[in-house]
Amino acid sequence: MLEDRSFELRTLDDVLGAASTGSGTSAVVSGPIGIGRSELLDTLAEGESADVFRVLRAVGSPMEEDHAFGVVRQLFDLVLDEASPATLGRWWAGTRADVEPLFADGAALPDTSSLSADRWEAVLHGLATMTCRMGADRPTLLLVDDLHWADDASLAWLNYLAKRVSDTRVAIVATVQEGSIAAERQPVREFVGSADHSVRPGALSVAGVVALVDRWFGEPGDDAFVLACREVTGGNPLFVTEVLAELAALGHRPTAEQAPAARRSRPAALRERLPRYLACLGSAQLRLIRAAALLHETVDAGLARSVAGLEAPVCDESERGLRRLGLLTYDLPYRFTHPSVREAVAESMTAAEEDELRVRAARLLHADSQQVETAAEQLTLVAAPQGRWAVGVLRQAARTALAAGRPEAAAAYLRRALLDTPADGGERGALLACLGIAEREFDPSAAVRHLIQAVPLQSSPGERAAVAARLSPMVIGNSLPHVRERLRLTATDLGPPDRLPGPLREVALSLEARCLYLDLTERPLLEAGAERLRALGPDVPLDTVAERELAAVLLYAAVLTGRTTAREAARLSERILEREPATPDHVHSALPLVVFTLAAADAPDLVAPWLERAGGSGRGPAGPSAHPLGLVEEAWLLRASGKPAPALARALEAVEAGGVGLEHCGPTALIAMGDLALETDDAGLAARLRQCLSLPGRQLSVTTPVERFLSGVEAAVGGDLGDGVQQIVSFGRLLERLGWNNPALIPWRAVAAELHWRSGEQEQALPLIEEVYGSALAWGAPATLGRVLRIRGEVQGGEEGVALLHESARMLEDSADRWELSKAHHLLGRQLQALSDPKAEEHLRYARELADECGMGRPARRVRTPAGPEPRTLVPATGTAVLTATELRVARLAARGRTNQEIARDAGVTSRAVEKALTKVYRKLGIQGRAGLTEALRPPADVPG
Repeated sequence: MLEDRSFELRTLDDVLGAASTGSGTSAVVSGPIGIGRSELLDTLAEGESADVFRVLRAVGSPMEEDHAFGVVRQLFDLVLDEASPATLGRWWAGTRADVEPLFADGAALPDTSSLSADRWEAVLHGLATMTCRMGADRPTLLLVDDLHWADDASLAWLNYLAKRVSDTRVAIVATVQEGSIAAERQPVREFVGSADHSVRPGALSVAGVVALVDRWFGEPGDDAFVLACREVTGGNPLFVTEVLAELAALGHRPTAEQAPAARRSRPAALRERLPRYLACLGSAQLRLIRAAALLHETVDAGLARSVAGLEAPVCDESERGLRRLGLLTYDLPYRFTHPSVREAVAESMTAAEEDELRVRAARLLHADSQQVETAAEQLTLVAAPQGRWAVGVLRQAARTALAAGRPEAAAAYLRRALLDTPADGGERGALLACLGIAEREFDPSAAVRHLIQAVPLQSSPGERAAVAARLSPMVIGNSLPHVRERLRLTATDLGPPDRLPGPLREVALSLEARCLYLDLTERPLLEAGAERLRALGPDVPLDTVAERELAAVLLYAAVLTGRTTAREAARLSERILEREPATPDHVHSALPLVVFTLAAADAPDLVAPWLERAGGSGRGPAGPSAHPLGLVEEAWLLRASGKPAPALARALEAVEAGGVGLEHCGPTALIAMGDLALETDDAGLAARLRQCLSLPGRQLSVTTPVERFLSGVEAAVGGDLGDGVQQIVSFGRLLERLGWNNPALIPWRAVAAELHWRSGEQEQALPLIEEVYGSALAWGAPATLGRVLRIRGEVQGGEEGVALLHESARMLEDSADRWELSKAHHLLGRQLQALSDPKAEEHLRYARELADECGMGRPARRVRTPAGPEPRTLVPATGTAVLTATELRVARLAARGRTNQEIARDAGVTSRAVEKALTKVYRKLGIQGRAGLTEALRPPADVPG
């Protein structure tokens, strides 16, 4: 580490040069930790001077500070042992009695405090005389590293000698660590002050870091990498070297791309060395730097000093020492010279020491009303209970964090507050309720758990109901049975809304809306909800928030069951939105059902402006991080508006949203996103959607059929159309039993018919699409009916098919879904081409224009004309083995990595039955097990496709 040390080396060369010619001198090398003091001494000991000088070396140590003449013995023991009796006689002539006892083997070192002044002078004189006589024989260099840790006797002698070497061939070079408490001892200060030369190495320049990078990596470093290394280390040679050593060991190269790695580096070797330096700090220095370490990366000096609780003069002196030591920079506010220093300081404390400082910091910060959250951050890291004052600080900070749109921080404060709260009682209930509300934004499952725990801790039925009403409807649909039971019991305990006064009636209606949302999976209750809406007639109450929530759920029940039309649903939805303030918090109410209804009703234009005002996915002032349910709303509206590509982007963003999964967005949202994955052929979205429902603990009664739909989508997107259509049909039949019949929300027949058609199975496709035509016509949404007509026209073919496609295109002209219109015109053009109709090109051109308008850049895909090739059929590669339909389906699922339990659940059989089916498959295909399925099920080369 001798880069950038040419000046220092020249100075020391001058010291040696003068001593070699009889002008002895002394020099001190000082500086902070890691600056390279010892390396400079090494250079003197091992360089050319070693051929000229007799080099005697010693190192001061805090462990030997009380050993009188310990450093002196390190310097001379070896050379005296090797000297001949004649040489010793010359060196000790006239002083043997004073000097020899100091070096006798096993001799006890004298108690210097008990020596008389004359005796003490004799000892010092004898040692100095011996040294000068050595210099007369051969130039002698005394190197003392860490002089500040030398024992008092040795220091006294070195000071004595330094004043008497000017006419000798003796040089003394010592190192001192600046800022150390030990360096403030009077004998050390005397030596430093009287030294003939002072050398103080500085931080490495950029050129110095460049040289080190080249040495460690064997190649020049990129400028950005070099600057990053210098910035994070301040140019301290030790810090730079350890960072480079670690990066090189990890296989990094010194490129611009690795600059962030240099900034993040926390070298293990450096972390191991730092505690040794910290152990040598004075108590005041340690107190101040620990206070600074527990605060932020850049620390307000005044705050750190207050937390340390030291008198101003003591703080001033400690601060200077820490800066001179190289632990703190000379900046304000305080900044550590390297992040590892801060971490080492923090790790040096006991739990009790850390708690005491953090509590002091919290009290000081709380006194400043602008730093309540900073105070709370300190309290979250305190292990010991702190009582009611801490709870008050934490709750106040949580309110501030929630208002600023940082629910994760608020939740952290509230969790810590719970540790200082009794296990039962109203205060704990209030904290749990606040915690649940904060967690709704990023951890819905935890939010449900804590809100439900809070309910019985409230003191009255109204308070219990008010907490339960904060549960997000979409989330409770996935909850465990005890959550649903608690919700219903709370509603019963409160009583019917009509019998309650103002605020309590509002709470009761909100609670009723949530209970009705749970009822959507029970067919009798679902149909009763739909009939209840019809019975209300045109004057559905919408004046309050709770009334609008209830109306949203009742409307959705009617939409699911097909007991209303798209026009009626859109009209009521529009009335709800006209009265409902647009806020990001709507995702925690029943209002997303209104968004879904309008998307299904082919009326995205009625809700898009409202959703924009609400902050869309929650990326407004009250919620800087996107909420997945808001993203799904956007994705569904974009798809309904004929923009599948941006819709896919929103859906993928929702999938990636940390902590909050799509499983909390409701079954119809998952179905819509699955339909989008199929439309865009996106295998990644299809797989992630299915994984959402594969997590444990999903209790909604539609979970299994929806998972089956998503598995079917995944299979179809992956090319396995047969398995895909089987699962989608199974899904549809299951939901029909629940009364979920809306062809826009549950488009299984349209999807299955199209997949059958793509598989060349016209006979299976036609009945499905004919079945759904009636319900699509009754629903009346142009997009839904136009899609059904398009698929029906495609499947029907011929002149009848052309007529259906004409009708589809005409219907879709009134739709917001321009992408569906593009597909209809593209199909119509292809059908007309097959009939040699000159109008074919007109429709194809219009389809291309629409595709460009939708951002797809090309007309609809997966179009199959009667003249096209037959679809590929999946058959065993052997060409001889014949599998039953059940065996083939089981084999396909196993080949895709599904476990026996998953296959059994999907097929409604036992795992043993699956095992038997697979055994038959292996035997028929002539393979050993699952590993051979993929190859065995691959189509042979002569199969068209």
